[in-house]
Amino acid sequence: MGGFSLWIEGVYNSVKNEFDTNITQRIEDTVLALGITNMHKDLVHLVGQFAISG
Repeated sequence: MGGFSLWIEGVYNSVKNEFDTNITQRIEDTVLALGITNMHKDLVHLVGQFAISG
C-alpha cells in the first residue's frame, strides 16, 4: 500500500505544479495585457492569489 500512496503523492505534486505554472502564466499574461509592465513578480503572485480566492 505504501507504493501506491507514493505514486498518488507524485501524481498530485505533478498536477499541482503544472496547475500553478499555468495559473501563474495566465496571471502574468493578464497583467501585461492591462499594460502593466513593471510589476514585481511577488506582487503579481499576490494579485493572482487574491483574484483566485475572491
